[in-house]
Amino acid sequence: MKSTKRILQITDKYGVDDKQSLYRELRALRRDVKAELLYHVRAGIQIAERAYYDEIKPGHSIKQKYKPGEHPPQTGINLP
Repeated sequence: MKSTKRILQITDKYGVDDKQSLYRELRALRRDVKAELLYHVRAGIQIAERAYYDEIKPGHSIKQKYKPGEHPPQTGINLP
């Protein structure tokens, strides 16, 4: 919803005649939306990995499978 509102503000500001400025602003908006989405995806992956490796159960405390100093293997999705 925020991005739709921002698109309308950008088009009102530049109009449809100034295509170069309009294009530049819309590309900046696209970068912002991608960055925000990527942040949420990475956070979701971290939560899922933590739940898998630490055996987090709803309503229970964290039960560690690993000894102090040991780390679970990294199996996360490598995003660009």
